[in-house]
Amino acid sequence: MRSALKSFAEDDAVPVLNALTEIEGFLSDAYRNVHGKGARIKKLLEFAVASAEAKAGHPGRSCSQPPSLII
Repeated sequence: MRSALKSFAEDDAVPVLNALTEIEGFLSDAYRNVHGKGARIKKLLEFAVASAEAKAGHPGRSCSQPPSLII
């Protein structure tokens, strides 16, 4: 991720696209493990947010209200 962010800051899009593709792959695998089928990016993003909120124990919490303890 650091490499992708550094590349983004240097206007080098290829590493950024590679990182995003990898993240989409991880999300797709996780979604398929839970739901037994694949999904498009909009559903994957919703799944990622819901999963993060559930793991943090704060469903519905917005990004502007981060948990008080980050592990």
